[in-house]
Amino acid sequence: MQIQLHQTGGIAYFPALERPIDVDTSALPEDEAAVLERLVSEVEGSDLASATPPAPGVGGDRRPYIVKVDDGTPRSFTLRDPLGQSSSADLVRRLKSYRNATS
Repeated sequence: MQIQLHQTGGIAYFPALERPIDVDTSALPEDEAAVLERLVSEVEGSDLASATPPAPGVGGDRRPYIVKVDDGTPRSFTLRDPLGQSSSADLVRRLKSYRNATS
């Protein structure tokens, strides 16, 4: 599974945060790959149903996260801060942990 995380927006611009993070689960240890794939499935199955964009003029510092997934069926979804304690938060946190590995 190919997974890409791209952060956009927010009040401050940090070029390093604007570069996408690309993760190929086939290059990861089996247990790590399984966790990422499970999180993608959970996010697509539940968290997205409750994801709503912020009200106009509210939360300009809340960054959206665009997640692109390709496991033979390419798709993408957008997550928005605050992610709270959710599968979405776990997915974003884990994908961000690969930032240095993709530089």
